[in-house]
Amino acid sequence: MASTLALTDTLATENTLTLRNNVAGVNHYQVIDRGVVDVYAIEVLGQRRAGLTLVLLGGNEENPDRRLVIHAIPVEPGEEVTEP
Repeated sequence: MASTLALTDTLATENTLTLRNNVAGVNHYQVIDRGVVDVYAIEVLGQRRAGLTLVLLGGNEENPDRRLVIHAIPVEPGEEVTEP
């Protein structure tokens, strides 16, 4: 759990995430947004385009009803996307 929290503390927009799996191979995603939402804010799970939504469950001791949400979009290796 500590490594997950450290990752989310340092993960910023424009960082690239690389996911490896045994079906699709390697996929790259650029972080375009991150924020803290209420535990019942299910609208953050809605997607209108291909992408990755990460939700860190569990909150923390100060705000147990808050969740960190990270949105990322697919990119080619070395490509950087600038969102308006």
